Amino acid sequence: MNKRSAKTLWMVEMAVLIAILAVLALTGLGYISYGVVSITILHIPVIITSLLLGWKAGAVIGFAFGLTSMLLSTFRGASAADLFFTPFGPHGLPVQSIIMCFVPRILLGIVPDRLAALLLHLFTKKDASGAKNVHKVPAYTIAALLSTVMHTFLVLFCMYLWFVSAMSFTDKLSAVFGVVIGVNGVLEAVAAAVIAPAVVIPVKAYLNTRAV
Repeated sequence: MNKRSAKTLWMVEMAVLIAILAVLALTGLGYISYGVVSITILHIPVIITSLLLGWKAGAVIGFAFGLTSMLLSTFRGASAADLFFTPFGPHGLPVQSIIMCFVPRILLGIVPDRLAALLLHLFTKKDASGAKNVHKVPAYTIAALLSTVMHTFLVLFCMYLWFVSAMSFTDKLSAVFGVVIGVNGVLEAVAAAVIAPAVVIPVKAYLNTRAV
C-alpha cells in the first residue's frame, strides 16, 4: 500500500471512529446518568483506537471525546456534575472546565498505545524452539485498565481541585460525591479491561492477515 492510499485509509478509519463516538454521545447511548453523576462508555472507543491505530489517532479521538462531553454538558446537561464540564456553567471557571474536558481525554488516547507497547515487550516469551509467544490478552487488559484509572483520576483531581473544594459542599456530601464517582470509575475501568482486548485482538489479527 502506497503512502497516499495508507493516508486515505487512515482518514476513513478516523472518520468512522469519530462518527461512532458522535452517535454514542448524541444519542445518549454512551452515557448512563443517574443522580448527580454520569457513567460513560465513551472512553472505550478512545482506548480501542489508540491500541489499534496508535497514539496519534487515539489523541484525535480523545479530543473528539472531550469536545462531545463539553457540548453535551453545555446544551443537554443531565446531572449536577455536568455543570463542571461546561465553560458556561455557574462556577465561573471556563478555562478550568475546558482543561478538564480535553487534557484527560487526549491523554486517554495517548497512554494505551505507549503502555501496551511496553507491556507486550514484557509479556513476550521465547519457547524452547526460540519462537516468540506474545501474551496479548494481559497486555491489552492491563493497558486498558490503567489508562481508564489514569483518566478517572485526572478528571476527579481536576473536579475536586477547582470545583468541589471551592463550593459549599459539606464534608459528608463531598465524601458521598467522591465515593459515588469512585464506584463509577471502577465500573468504567472494568468495562474497558473486558471490552478493549476482546475487540482489539481479533481486529489486529484480521488486519495482519489482510496485510500478508
